[in-house]
Amino acid sequence: MFEELSPGVNAALTRDARVVDPPGHAMAYVERRRRPMTGGATAGMDPQSIVFSSFRLDLRGGQLTRAGAPIRLRPKTWAVLVYLAQRPGVLVTRDELLDAVWPDVAVTPDTLTKSIGEVRLALGDDSHAPRFIETVHRRGFWLSC
Repeated sequence: MFEELSPGVNAALTRDARVVDPPGHAMAYVERRRRPMTGGATAGMDPQSIVFSSFRLDLRGGQLTRAGAPIRLRPKTWAVLVYLAQRPGVLVTRDELLDAVWPDVAVTPDTLTKSIGEVRLALGDDSHAPRFIETVHRRGFWLSC
């Protein structure tokens, strides 16, 4: 059963989870309800997985799968993919990615370029005809799915 959450956003609801599927995007979010925290305060919804195309990012398990088959990624490459996937359609600058994935570590932009290349390889993406990771010249990247 689908329920309207807000204008244009549908969600399949279950007792413990819901799938948020914004129209016009190939990405859906699986959200699980949190248990109340101590002291009676309740927390909001926490995405456990990010699903797009035939891929699933299991945020708890730290694993990328395609049609159920695991795809191995280096930890920093995983972190780059998760950071972009949590901001679909938003331009993420190179500096923002470097600061988020490599905080307090001096790395060259080539390190980020290598990780982006590994993400593209894992997703079967092409930098010349991108389906998922788009490069905005001299500015950054966005996940467009």
